[in-house]
Amino acid sequence: MPIKVIQHDPDNHKLTLTSTTSPTKRAASYTVRVHAFGITKGELQWEEPCSLKKNAVPGYDVAGTIEDVPADPDKAPPKFQPGTRVYALTAFERAGNAREFTIVEESEMALMPKNVFWREAAAVPMSALTAWQALFIHGGLKAEEATGRKRTRANDNALKRVLIIGASGSVGFWALQLAKWAGIAHVVGVCGTDNVEFVRGFGADEVIDYRKNNMGAWLRFGDYESGKVHDSKKKGKKSRVKVEQDVKEEDDIEEEDDVKEEEDVKQEDDVNQIDEVEDEADVKVEEDEKGVPVGPAVGGAGSSTLALKSVKEEERKHSPDKSEVKAEENKEIDEESKFDLVIDGVGGTALREAWTTVKKGGLLLGIAEEVEGTKPKTGLSENVRGKFFIVKPDGSQLQRITEMIEQKKVRPIMDSAWDFEEYDRAFDRVGSGHAQGKVVIHGPGMGPIGSSTSGKRKREHGDEGEQDGKKPKIEEGAQQLPILSGGAGIC
Repeated sequence: MPIKVIQHDPDNHKLTLTSTTSPTKRAASYTVRVHAFGITKGELQWEEPCSLKKNAVPGYDVAGTIEDVPADPDKAPPKFQPGTRVYALTAFERAGNAREFTIVEESEMALMPKNVFWREAAAVPMSALTAWQALFIHGGLKAEEATGRKRTRANDNALKRVLIIGASGSVGFWALQLAKWAGIAHVVGVCGTDNVEFVRGFGADEVIDYRKNNMGAWLRFGDYESGKVHDSKKKGKKSRVKVEQDVKEEDDIEEEDDVKEEEDVKQEDDVNQIDEVEDEADVKVEEDEKGVPVGPAVGGAGSSTLALKSVKEEERKHSPDKSEVKAEENKEIDEESKFDLVIDGVGGTALREAWTTVKKGGLLLGIAEEVEGTKPKTGLSENVRGKFFIVKPDGSQLQRITEMIEQKKVRPIMDSAWDFEEYDRAFDRVGSGHAQGKVVIHGPGMGPIGSSTSGKRKREHGDEGEQDGKKPKIEEGAQQLPILSGGAGIC
């Protein structure tokens, strides 16, 4: 049976809406009718396995209904029955889910939360599982809800400090929610100015606005913009004089410094000229027109020189010692202010800077970029480790997230939802770098956007990004996948 599918050519990153035959499943696999699927920033740049070099299918988050179940007599009866609502992150070695029907393994699936729409469910799997695995698998924290008795110092999580870089992103806000659910003592999020309140609303104890503070300055001196000292600095420690982080104000300061330098040079030239006159007056007695010897007049060159020297001396008294200022800027970050676990979802400069925020024996996890080769030579605590990981499909972990959503312990956030035929605009949106949460596309045949909320998001964001079929812009910090080779996979 022919089905609609969005295909991706890895050679030119072109997306095409076409028809193809239904995917063939193995005996142990399920066929799922796709109601909605999620797309990910940078996925069109991922290296495809050899079997998918042509006509690859994007979109690895899926929400749908079971259409066909496994028919393997050697295995136990299928866990999910036809008509069951499920969602999943499917393996990257196989074709994605941008099609009417897709293939899903039992180990990848979980029951879809009963209290969310299809589009919201499709926004969950990859993002939530990445956050879960970062915190509880690779980060070594306990995957237990901290309520009542557990929210004590006897709970290891209650002793931990966690920093989440890219806290307003599709993984970041899940990491915030899960960290607070698990009772992490102190969770700090890094984001831009527009998202500060959004991040705070998802449970961040403190927020670093990277447009006004870099992480190092924030840890040393507190929040420049508010003038407050952050929590780890409140115990009797003084904050330094405000450190200007805003780029525009730095430019203004540099311009002022240039003007001041020119004025200083001019003033110094004037003083030199006066000094020359004074010296000449001291060694040579001149006569006026009437032949009467005269010396330097009172209030003349000599007194002007003294006045200028006096002003210079006063300026030196009140000017800060440059060596002291330099030492203050370069002072080491207090170990107590650093973090046991840092999750970087941005990459680039943020990743390199993140190394210096990890405390002794702590861990830096990269989910956007390989951490190897990014470690700076100075400013590190002892035994700091770094690790890059790629999320793995896991139905059992996803089922725990289902239960938490149904109990309203956590909630999914969807940036926008699009009709199947609007796939190009959806990819423009996710590539723009401005999405807040996951971008979702409805499955073919699922009809137009039905919710007023979703429609509003679509109208707000639908016209942003590149248009006219141009290749979506892939920004720094896009999730990377390993280079895969060999193996036919399941298409």
